[in-house]
Amino acid sequence: MAFNPIFPFVVNFADEPGMDSGSPIRKLFRLFKHSLQQQPHLFASTDVGLVPMHNDLAVIKGDFEAAGKVLATSCLFEGPTLQCFSRFVAEFIVCDRVQSTLDVECITDHEVKRKILKISSANSDEFQQLVTSEDYSFQYECGFNKVIKFSNKRKFVNCALMHYTLFNIHSELTSLRKGFMKTLDFDKFAEANPEILLGILRFQPNKKITASAFIELVSPTYCPIDRAQQERTMTFLFSFVHSCNCEGSPNGVSVGDIFSFITGASTIPVVGLEENITVKFTDENCIPYASTCSPTLTIPYKIESQNKFNEAFISHLLCYVLFIYSLL
Repeated sequence: MAFNPIFPFVVNFADEPGMDSGSPIRKLFRLFKHSLQQQPHLFASTDVGLVPMHNDLAVIKGDFEAAGKVLATSCLFEGPTLQCFSRFVAEFIVCDRVQSTLDVECITDHEVKRKILKISSANSDEFQQLVTSEDYSFQYECGFNKVIKFSNKRKFVNCALMHYTLFNIHSELTSLRKGFMKTLDFDKFAEANPEILLGILRFQPNKKITASAFIELVSPTYCPIDRAQQERTMTFLFSFVHSCNCEGSPNGVSVGDIFSFITGASTIPVVGLEENITVKFTDENCIPYASTCSPTLTIPYKIESQNKFNEAFISHLLCYVLFIYSLL
């Protein structure tokens, strides 16, 4: 795959003459995002989002800049919703500075994080014992040049947070930001719409697609003949989607799985879908099938009951889900 951020992005399948700007791109970016989150030498996954790891070699090789370029392109070409970076990382990418209070959860060194948490909650006597012990000599690394007292504990903790989050990975953050801002017009967009871009990048714990959001994206195409049966089948589809809305759905299928089956994306893309999901109907005796490039779902409308509809959909959908997970 060759990548140039200036020209339109296309995916070319091996051994196939055509190029497609639809679902293959969405699948590619979904796999890339998943892979990125599994690279411990580049990013650490914390409770408050992804944080770059300190890695000079990766900076020199341009790995962080490349990640920024591809993630920026993902935003513009129907890739998955990012919303994966910790707040301070998102702010640095967008604004080239950190505006919010730094969070101890963003520290990727677990031992240092444990010590800072212990100092933060210590009383006066405990604090003095901790900062004078050899175990807590990291105070010199972060450049706190005052005598450490309980009265300036907050300043010391803030200094340590600044060092082990922002300063320790400043080169990595700068390289990542460079990748974003060199891609298309992201620099202009960030300057004109910083809050929108922050919302796109900042970690959101609950970003899974819901049944209601899915249904809003569906546009059925009814035929005059047998319309009543087709409308009943749409009711079966919506009921099935609602049954998959909870975490522990009895069929083991999520709304995200259904959305991915039809569109190639597991979440609603940042810029939305170019076209809504079209539902077509067939009188053939077949299982539901999808064209992710359109995106279009075709379902047989002569299924007689909700249970039979669910069985037909689940059997085909689970095969798809197992195949996708085999790629990850």
